Amino acid sequence: TTASNGQVTVTLAGSPTNLVIDLVGYYEGIATDGSTYVAVTPQRFVDTRSGLGASGPGTGPLTVTLPATVPQNALAVLLDVSVVGPDTSGYLRLTAPGVPATTTAITAVPGESRTGLVITGLRDGQITLAAFGTNTHLVIDLVGYQSADPQAASPSPSATISPSPSP
Repeated sequence: TTASNGQVTVTLAGSPTNLVIDLVGYYEGIATDGSTYVAVTPQRFVDTRSGLGASGPGTGPLTVTLPATVPQNALAVLLDVSVVGPDTSGYLRLTAPGVPATTTAITAVPGESRTGLVITGLRDGQITLAAFGTNTHLVIDLVGYQSADPQAASPSPSATISPSPSP
């Protein structure tokens, strides 16, 4: 997958497949609000198979605390999220605690593990997730965060997160 000038190119190899792409946000090169995207070494903080961060499988809603790597002034997090072994078809949604989840992060298919990058807001260092229509294990890695403090940035580009409409 590559992106340039507001367009995304997806290249698939192998047999024909159906593809669904949901835009849940994007990062721009320069943030107008002074915030900055900070990439981190991926850090697993939820694995319901082993009881890390929560036990499972389950449906939620489940509120989990983010790793201490995420500062108090963070506005959002970028996560690598997997649904593992769902029992039926359904979907997973993530959001800040107390905020209704309106965008599907990952669609679950019985017996299939699926992974995707998810941008979500947070509150008090926590996120809330819920599986709808399925009972599944979850594996979540922190990949980065949006900091309100531009001085906290690594050499990553600045960013602005803009939500897209719900599907």
